[in-house]
Amino acid sequence: MDSHDLVLARHEEDISWSKSVPQEFTLYVYETTSKLFVSKKDYAWFQPVKSPDAGLEAGSYLRHIIDRYALLADYTVFSQAQPHDHMPGSYFPNKLAEYLAALEDTKNRFYPFGMLTDEIAWTSGLSSRARRMPCNPVAEKSTEFPLMPFKKKFLPDNQTLLWKFPYGAIFGVSKRLILKHSKSFYEDIYEWCAYAPYTRETAILERVWPQIFEG
Repeated sequence: MDSHDLVLARHEEDISWSKSVPQEFTLYVYETTSKLFVSKKDYAWFQPVKSPDAGLEAGSYLRHIIDRYALLADYTVFSQAQPHDHMPGSYFPNKLAEYLAALEDTKNRFYPFGMLTDEIAWTSGLSSRARRMPCNPVAEKSTEFPLMPFKKKFLPDNQTLLWKFPYGAIFGVSKRLILKHSKSFYEDIYEWCAYAPYTRETAILERVWPQIFEG
């Protein structure tokens, strides 16, 4: 039977909704503050993991991949702790159930949750729809997010011309797609993004996750 993990990048958000996550998932909550969980009753339904406050949600995603590289589930869903902010009108546990039901057709694909942006290219940096979304103020200028340097540094052989990405960096991916890259590949990206002085690197990763796994 296939195994399924759900990874939440948390910064003190209320995650009581996660009690409704389908039982097929093992839930890992990466907490980036010093306030971990006081008693067992606070985390009886998930695995708490203390994570450095580095790289926003991308840092927690990468830490999970790096630290559990040899122990990855067959399928992993990565999400911010408040996914509903990025999928208005949807209930994330229901979306997870839909994902499980669709796996026969999507098992070898990058699976986006929530809203998709307009198509972007390595030379465009930021889609027009993404500019209209209520994201970090620094995201208002597409010039803040040049994607080509990332491609040259980490994905020089990628030939994809256009793609869409899920707003909020909420997606599912198979172990097979994660393992197409070495552990050191993810370690290098973590070092690139985790300790940068701005959120630009995390915003770039939000846009290129599909290319990391499928490009």
